[in-house]
Amino acid sequence: MNAGLLWVALPLLTAGGLSLWPSAPTRRKRWVALTTAMLLAFLAWKMPIGQPLPLLGYRWTWTVHPQWQLLGRVFELNNAARGWLIALYGWAGLWAWVSAEARIAPDFPSWSLALPAVLTLALAAQDFLYTVLVLGLAYLGLAFLWTPPHHTPRGLGVMRFLTFAVLGLPLLLLALAQLPGLETAPPQTPAVQQVGLLLGLGLALWAGAFPFHTAYPLLGQEVHPYRLGFGWWFTHFALVVAVLHWAPSFVWLRDNPLLQTGLQGLGIGTVALAGVLVLAQRDLGRVTGYVALLNTGWSWLALGQGLEHGPVVFLALAWPRALLWLGWTWALGVLGLPQDGFTVSHLRGRGRAAPWTALLVVIGLGAWAPWPGLGLAGLLTHVALPTPLPWAAWVALALAFGSVTWAARRWAETFFVAPTEPQPNLPETWRDRVWVGAWLVVWLTVAFTPGLWYAWATAARGWIP
Repeated sequence: MNAGLLWVALPLLTAGGLSLWPSAPTRRKRWVALTTAMLLAFLAWKMPIGQPLPLLGYRWTWTVHPQWQLLGRVFELNNAARGWLIALYGWAGLWAWVSAEARIAPDFPSWSLALPAVLTLALAAQDFLYTVLVLGLAYLGLAFLWTPPHHTPRGLGVMRFLTFAVLGLPLLLLALAQLPGLETAPPQTPAVQQVGLLLGLGLALWAGAFPFHTAYPLLGQEVHPYRLGFGWWFTHFALVVAVLHWAPSFVWLRDNPLLQTGLQGLGIGTVALAGVLVLAQRDLGRVTGYVALLNTGWSWLALGQGLEHGPVVFLALAWPRALLWLGWTWALGVLGLPQDGFTVSHLRGRGRAAPWTALLVVIGLGAWAPWPGLGLAGLLTHVALPTPLPWAAWVALALAFGSVTWAARRWAETFFVAPTEPQPNLPETWRDRVWVGAWLVVWLTVAFTPGLWYAWATAARGWIP
């Protein structure tokens, strides 16, 4: 058996089977998706790739071959890729499990397996051209994730997102067509500068970098926060990991101090801008979009540490950020019931009917204020101190901290003031309160176990040259 059958074909087939089971509710489908995802994560953790696995006292052996061919191209998942395989399918299982508690429609468990499988195929491609093409398919698929069959699409955010994705693809393909022979060229070469411009613009469109971030607040107004967080975080993680795996092959990307300075400047500006814009919003959906922008700023600051420390910083913060996204968007989904409304008029006084869920929303929003990891744990001590941040980054972090914290305070007041007119607020159940307590325990555990995430990041870093 090859690794593609196990970590790509199996979840895709399971996702297809779940999508053909229309009468089953989310609560039933999520157990199939959870079992499949956790099995794949466990196998990625324990099963050696490319080495025989003895069964029944060496009477039989089972070998998972790392390479396979698809359409004449080689794809590979070796032992070094197991770290991020664990992450992708571990997150997929968690998102599928929580989807029923967030009252998400029954199509979501299929997506919780299909999207990680497609991203795994993209990361397994040995040719970055194929990585880009498969990632492009994943970006197009997000339109269907974000506009489920029962939902009447408004289309503004989805169309803008698709526009940026479609514009980014030809720019990346043009850049890749000009890259052969430039692996060892110095950064001052005209051809390198032209390719770098195309490559940077294409990746900025795909990553939602400033000024191409405007799709996310619009998406937040028309897409459920749980779906938006799931789609954004998986594609963002896969895009960064794919670039980190490919970029060290080029000297002008690997040893370029101007690129490192540019990423730090972009991160500083993004963090400051997102913090200010979060404060100005009166729609929690738009806040979700600007928190996504804030997260891209954290990524640019992490990658601005250079290829020696940057990948470890990004990966070490991946699990805390993913778990914070998951718990926070769950709380948003429950708080927005029964109309899935997230404006001030819908949420005014909502905390009186669901005080524990409203409290978790406020805590979750406030946790985005500093660098995720600074507020949640001492990850800065473990990861970022080898190359200290410039003073401008600390100013941006302070601005984001003040703005997002003040925004959390304003939303807390909105949740608990008396509504001006009666609202059909659903009271939270005992299950919701148990989930709130569970998320607080999870976040505290993440906060005080930075060494665990650093160890995982170090192991996952082995896949990057």
